[in-house]
Amino acid sequence: MRGWIKSVVLGASVLMSGAAQAQNLPPEYFDAIIKASVQFFCFDNTGKGLWQGSGSFIGREGIILTNNHVVANEETNQPCPILRVSMMKNEDQPPEPRYIGRIITRLPNVDLALVQVVTDLRGNPIPAGTRFPAVPLGDSNAVKIGERIFNFGFPDINGTSETITVSSGSVNGFLDSRTLMKHDALSGPGGSGGGIYNLRGELIAVHSAGVSGNNNTRQPLGRPLVLGLPMIQQNVRGFGEPWTTQLGVGFNAPVVAPVNPNPTQPIQPPPLPVNNQPTQPVTNNPVGAPNFPPKPNETWTVVLDGLAPWTLSFTKLDQDGDPTGIATQGSNRTEMWAYRMQNGNARFQMVAADGSGSFFCEFSRLQVSGNAFIGGASLRSTRNPNGSGNIVSPLNTSCVAALGSSVQLAGSNPVQPPPVPQTLIASFPPKPGQSWTLNIDGLAPWAINFTKLDADGDPAGTGTQNGISKPAYAFTVQSGRRYFQTFDANAVYYCIFPNQVQVSGSSLIGGQAFTAPNPDANATSMNRACSATITADSNASAIIQPPAPSLTASLPPKPGQSWTLTIDGFAPWALNFTKLDSDGDPTGTGTQNGVAKPVFAYATQSGAYRFQVFDSRSTAVYVCDFPRNTPISGSSINGGVAGSAPNSDSNLTPLNRTCSVTINSIALAKTSSDPMLRLPSAPLDMMLKF
Repeated sequence: MRGWIKSVVLGASVLMSGAAQAQNLPPEYFDAIIKASVQFFCFDNTGKGLWQGSGSFIGREGIILTNNHVVANEETNQPCPILRVSMMKNEDQPPEPRYIGRIITRLPNVDLALVQVVTDLRGNPIPAGTRFPAVPLGDSNAVKIGERIFNFGFPDINGTSETITVSSGSVNGFLDSRTLMKHDALSGPGGSGGGIYNLRGELIAVHSAGVSGNNNTRQPLGRPLVLGLPMIQQNVRGFGEPWTTQLGVGFNAPVVAPVNPNPTQPIQPPPLPVNNQPTQPVTNNPVGAPNFPPKPNETWTVVLDGLAPWTLSFTKLDQDGDPTGIATQGSNRTEMWAYRMQNGNARFQMVAADGSGSFFCEFSRLQVSGNAFIGGASLRSTRNPNGSGNIVSPLNTSCVAALGSSVQLAGSNPVQPPPVPQTLIASFPPKPGQSWTLNIDGLAPWAINFTKLDADGDPAGTGTQNGISKPAYAFTVQSGRRYFQTFDANAVYYCIFPNQVQVSGSSLIGGQAFTAPNPDANATSMNRACSATITADSNASAIIQPPAPSLTASLPPKPGQSWTLTIDGFAPWALNFTKLDSDGDPTGTGTQNGVAKPVFAYATQSGAYRFQVFDSRSTAVYVCDFPRNTPISGSSINGGVAGSAPNSDSNLTPLNRTCSVTINSIALAKTSSDPMLRLPSAPLDMMLKF
């Protein structure tokens, strides 16, 4: 990637000679390490490629070790908005884009980070029980100068990094109290984060940088694995296991004893220079004892003296890689975080229910008693009356933070927090066992009970209106729009939500209502809003899921983008832009009622911007024109004027109807805007931020 001071272009022939030497590595290890090597691409929220890097699976739950500067901006240290993970299938082919990863934790001071794959490219969660190839970890403290090593990664070679590169060399020495390892296994930009292995196929370092001087001398550098052991110990199950047939995929390797000569004692990192300490301390807590930071899906209890306790439900990592979620105090639900301060203190932050500020439980040392951190100090932030920010002041009371739903101090009885009312949070799709209320403005509501999945895997059940029960369904169409479908005594009704459905507590909002005489007829817009609210869930007492991020519309559309065009009174068109025409304008297909026709987008001579599509029932052409400087609101552009003509050579006739367009998804295509970035041709149907 970018961790190079005066970057050097490396010739393929030089690297291939190193790869030939790598045959000293047993073939079964060689193949397994390739399968466990991954390529990262970082994208911003618009789908623009930013940089690339490498990494290695070290946990079978999909946990990857890499450099901090592979997952965060090297200058600002801001985490990458979207990390795509590609895996090897064949050693002579480019890696295949497979997953979206999230940052678990980062150690900027030693340039290491952990990433876990969490969804496929469409945003679907990784199936439970999925196991990934993983490599064993070696003892980097035992590495000697002159020891043979092998470097695996995806460096940029003459403008391409499409296939994996393996080079061999030896350890040349160490810098800064063994916090950097000098070696001569060649690599290049894009190879940062790749694994460095010993002859036993054990990961001993992460390739991090290369330095070249005025006389063209060059020194590759790696971060010894021991620097990352604190965060690995806290986040990776079974780390350091030797090669077994279960660890890899499609290989058969003999069992090799771990390098650590005393496996009952953890491998301790060497002392680091002052002000260069890892942010994660080594902990050897017993099972059930707390570790910091909390992990998504963990429940904690925080008690400040004199205040009702908070129940913390951690659900995800924020853009800084810190755990966050929902804090419940009595009947109030607020936001909360756990993170490290610049001085190293650990802090739990709970937003005040009235939004006036925050409460903090802060620990200078994480002293453990039972299942709790004790000795914390409580703080409160309030808004400054002069508007210059918040004022943080001590409350002069103590606090505790406990893993679990009660505080269990050593030698005492559990301290139970009061029961917490559970609030249901809406998410799509509904699940069997859930009850919802569907509201369409001006009509009686439907009580929908989802009881099963139909043949397509979509939730189905009954919708009851005015005491009459009819079938009800929820499903997602190809364009990404989400549908609730139910019936009254004489017709079918649809409540249609855009791809990025808006969530407000227990309700899905922003839907538009359509109706048809029967399910096979064309639906007609009712020009009415609709919403859906979850009212009961037999599967769980609460569902906590934040709303999906929204895409921002901009003109012109780009190849790889999907949009929805709506003209009042007509069935919508699903627009997929695939290329630029001879005039440089985006073009593709517009699908209406299952029939695909050409679509174009371009600026007219009057300065308006036009979307042009064809009707599915004839050769008639329809346009949606947006005047110059039409305002853009989020993912939609509203206020368009519709027109039609019998064919593309005829004059347009105004329809006296409004129209709008909404961006639904972004697929990534190859780009040459960044010489460090080359994108595989496999499309990404939807971009998600974690």
